[in-house]
Amino acid sequence: MRLTPLAAHTPEAVRAALAARGWDTQPAWFAATGMQALVVLLEEITEAEREALVRWGAKAGADVLTGEGWALVGAPASARSTSRSRARGCTRPSSSRTAA
Repeated sequence: MRLTPLAAHTPEAVRAALAARGWDTQPAWFAATGMQALVVLLEEITEAEREALVRWGAKAGADVLTGEGWALVGAPASARSTSRSRARGCTRPSSSRTAA
């Protein structure tokens, strides 16, 4: 998988990434102006990875735009910090838990 951070201060980088992947001009522009804060381009991703990103985006409140082998992920700072906290809780078992 290849990850490319895109300039978040202007929608042009997002619009250009979508247009390069076959999006029409107007939908690409509307999508680009709606993405905020952190925007990354993931390339060379599998179908399973793409589906996982879509599920994560729905739970985390992130924007996830996908096509075959790629995804653009955008999230405001609050969504990123919330999902990082959720991810930490899910990926590492708590040592303070005891069996009931």
